[in-house]
Amino acid sequence: MYDQKLKRAASFPSSVDTSDEITDEESDDDADVTLFREPDSDDEVEVSIQEAPNKKRGGLSGFLGNLFGFHRNAGNAEKVDKKNGDLSTTLAVALKDLIFGGTVNVSVDKFVNCRDCNANKQSKNEYLSTCGKCRGRGVISKSQRTPFGYISTSRSCVTCSGRGISRIKDCERCSNTGRVHDTSTIPLDIPAGTKPGSTFKVTSRGHSGLRFVKVVSDHDSREYIEDDHVYTCVDVDYVTAMLGGKMDVETFCGSKQINIPPRTQHGDELTLGKYDGMKHVVKFHIVLPKNPSDEELSLLRKINDLRK
Repeated sequence: MYDQKLKRAASFPSSVDTSDEITDEESDDDADVTLFREPDSDDEVEVSIQEAPNKKRGGLSGFLGNLFGFHRNAGNAEKVDKKNGDLSTTLAVALKDLIFGGTVNVSVDKFVNCRDCNANKQSKNEYLSTCGKCRGRGVISKSQRTPFGYISTSRSCVTCSGRGISRIKDCERCSNTGRVHDTSTIPLDIPAGTKPGSTFKVTSRGHSGLRFVKVVSDHDSREYIEDDHVYTCVDVDYVTAMLGGKMDVETFCGSKQINIPPRTQHGDELTLGKYDGMKHVVKFHIVLPKNPSDEELSLLRKINDLRK
């Protein structure tokens, strides 16, 4: 019964993909999730929060330069650089979810539009206006009559640094960057048979960068995965280890009674069940009593005398 349950539960899909797209105003619930790297891959992925806003420029350029998401006449105006790094994080997942699969929530910090100055057209107009010098074109054009005809020249507008817009007032919330940090929750589907250390790539339209999520097993010295084996460590008293006996072991499919062979040694293993590519193994830890009774000590001395 144990093996049959495990075989039905473990399907080992290579990836989980959802195709719904989202916008900045929506949640990241429908993000696309794919298995990016397994722990034994040669490719290395640094797992840390890497995204940072662009550096502010000094002077007038810095005052007008940190503007995001504003539509204006193109001309020869300089485009706003929206280059961002990728978001990465590490997630501790329960061993059961790694084996059978499951859905876990990932909290990720990201940049979103500032709700004061960059939420919609009305809020933008409150903080920004069209440059009166270049009339929003970002360039100043001049025509001059010469003996060879009219010659037109264009140069970047020095008033708005070629952006076509000027700031009416400063935004205290985002310091004129147009974006602020926000924490969002992403549901991550863990495929059955996922190895600890695997990295998933999560993409959506909510942010221009990718999210790399490295999954690790919850720290538990009693249960862990190693070399395609699921290990469960159980304590056995020294008398049962010597004489043998029975005990109940909690598994992911419920309690299972096992037979402990006589003369079991510390670290001995017993296979509980197996399924595609993975075994569930019990590892015995022999436990000695810290406060044995006088009678137990007397019997142990007699046993010690018999061994001489």
